[in-house]
Amino acid sequence: MQAQKNHLRTKIDGYEMVHRATHMAKTLYNLALYTIREHYHETKHLLTLKELFHRLKDHPCYLNLSSDHN
Repeated sequence: MQAQKNHLRTKIDGYEMVHRATHMAKTLYNLALYTIREHYHETKHLLTLKELFHRLKDHPCYLNLSSDHN
């Protein structure tokens, strides 16, 4: 099976904004997975969503993606 690769036209209005937002979302997702995994290896307990939020809420990717951080 071969993966399909789509090429987007970069001249489309808003492309750069969408590209930056998806990159920040990917980074935040990976950071959340890493944080959960490291916490589990250290404590043998999973982080709650509330605990994870408090650890990541000041990260630049979260702040730039959040619409109500003012």
